[in-house]
Parts: sequence; C-alpha cells; structure tokens
Amino acid sequence: MRITTVLNRLTLLGALCATAPAAAQEHPARRVANIVSVAVEEYGKAVDAQGRLISAQEYQEANDFLADARKATERLSGDNAAAARALLDSVAAAARAKRPPASLDSLQQRFAAILGNEAKLELPNQPLDLAQGKATYQQTCASCHGAAGLGDGTAGAKLNLHPSAIGTTSHMKGVTPALMYRVISVGISGTPMVGFSGALTSTQRWNLVAYINSMRATHAQQLEGEGLFTQRCASCHRVVGASDGTLARSLTKLPPEIGTVAWQVERSDDQIAAVVRDGIVGSAMPPSRDLSDAQVANVVAYIRSLPMKERNSAALA
Repeated sequence: MRITTVLNRLTLLGALCATAPAAAQEHPARRVANIVSVAVEEYGKAVDAQGRLISAQEYQEANDFLADARKATERLSGDNAAAARALLDSVAAAARAKRPPASLDSLQQRFAAILGNEAKLELPNQPLDLAQGKATYQQTCASCHGAAGLGDGTAGAKLNLHPSAIGTTSHMKGVTPALMYRVISVGISGTPMVGFSGALTSTQRWNLVAYINSMRATHAQQLEGEGLFTQRCASCHRVVGASDGTLARSLTKLPPEIGTVAWQVERSDDQIAAVVRDGIVGSAMPPSRDLSDAQVANVVAYIRSLPMKERNSAALA
C-alpha cells in the first residue's frame, strides 16, 4: 500500500477515518503549507546531504505529498497565489533532481513566507488537556491502534495494513508533535487516513497529539524523570520548564522555556534526548552522559508532560 512508511513510522492514526464525519477542510493556505511541510520532512529521510537516494519508498512518498499539495494550491486565491504555485513547482523540481534536503528546506521556508500568516502552524491557544486527548483517542483511535497504542485494536485487524504501534518509543521517537498535528489535520491521500481539520478542532487535535506523546511512558517513568529534572535542570528551568530558575538569573543568556508547546513542537524525542545527554556547546547547558538511556528517556517524558502539567493527573491516573 502506498506510503506505508508514513503510516508506520509517523504513526498517524491510519484508520481513524472510519468514524469521522464529513466536514470542510481548514484554510487552503494552511492545508497546503502542512502538506508541503510533511513532504519535505519525508524527503529528508529519503535523500542524504549529498543528494544520494537512501530510501526509494520515502522518496516516492515525498513526491506523492508534493503532488497532493500542487492540487491543493488550485484553491489558493489572492495576489500571491500564482507565486506560491510557481515556488511549489520549484520544490517539486528540486525533489525530482534529488537536490540535498537543505535546498528543499530553504524553498519550503520561502513558500510558507509567500503564503503568509494563514500558512503558519496553528499552535494551541489554551493549556493542553490530556484528559480530553485521552477521550478523543478512545473514541476515534483505540479501535484500530489499541487502548495502549500497541497496534492491536480489534478493528485494525481487518485492515490490509496493520495499524502502527503509536504508543511505543520505537515508532515515535523521531516524530515531532508538529508533524503529527499536520498529518492528523490533512490526512494522507490514497490511504484510510483522512484529514481531521474539519472533524476535530485545533484544540482537540493538539490534545490528541499530547495524549499520544504521553503513551510512551508510564506514570512511574515520568515521576523518575521529574526527579532527575528537579536535580539537574530545575535550577535554571524551574520544575515547570520556564527560563527563570534561580541560577538562570545570573546567566548572560536566559535558557529557553522548554515547558511550552512552542519550544517542543518542532523537536522530536530523539532531539530533546540528545540535548539532555550531550548538552549544548557554547552555552550553560551541561551534558548528562552519566545518565542511562532509560533515564534520559524518562527526563524527556517528563519534559513532554510540562505543557499540561496542571491538567494531566486525572488522565494518567
């Protein structure tokens, strides 16, 4: 089946469409920008920095997404619509020529800039609610992906493509929350995965992403991560991941607010883990190479919980 790697690796609710009502899609500019963003990220897994093909399947998937995006641009209107279509054609041409991923990243940024504010990723405008995310998951996802996200739902057994184990680190460690949100929003053409921008509000989609992220760690693992974070990180970030810890006040440059969705949204678990383990050269962020991989993963799990720190206890219980 087409784009199986996206369904498995990105773990994006493959058969959710079975219970979704028909509804209008989101703003055309945002929809196109989301599709192109997914395409460029997939392309980065298919072609290396020297322009060499390393995954024919993901290369095809990236081109399929770009083709879908080109169709979607026909709904664009306004003074910049023609320029956006022309630039998207340049992205597609660069992909066909197997240009280095950095070239497509640059073109994508220019493409998003042409589309303007409507193309920006729609971040949540209220605290994330893990309990609501859990309810949405149970209603629309668990029948295929299983209650614990292990890909063992009863309805999923009837599909040609086995549902992915979206509750596991092995499938999700390289996926950013932004990518999850975008694919949930626009869907994947040619598969059972439809876009849910019309069926779920932006808030519901972000809560769903937050709950799926929470499934990769038990409450006990999060608690261990909280203890390690408090010992090693809270002096700068406080226990809520802010930038105004006691030690931070004496620093030349304040640390980032890692407890916010805005900071976490474009960072995968692997990327956050690398910072925890290796620190940041040239900054006050020290390495923690004495931690085991499991301990680092638990710190990451705790960091992921920070955007809904005050609201997640009921769902996790």
